[in-house]
Amino acid sequence: MLNLGFKEDVDKILNNVKSCNKVPPQFLLFSATVAAWVKDLARNYLRKDWKLIDLAKNLKDKTQKNINHISINCPYHNRM
Repeated sequence: MLNLGFKEDVDKILNNVKSCNKVPPQFLLFSATVAAWVKDLARNYLRKDWKLIDLAKNLKDKTQKNINHISINCPYHNRM
């Protein structure tokens, strides 16, 4: 997702919201994964005393080992 410009889009949206308000808005960020860029956004847009709540503190519990990812080629794309 980072290669698709997701970080830049989120940053642009938050910056626009922040700049359009006379009173500082309240931001709450939720993320299934907390990459370094998510923490950077938090530093830029949240109050200085923001808190990170990690519900899966143990690294081995964050990713299931028994999940299989598959893809299926769909021949029905862009036919309009």
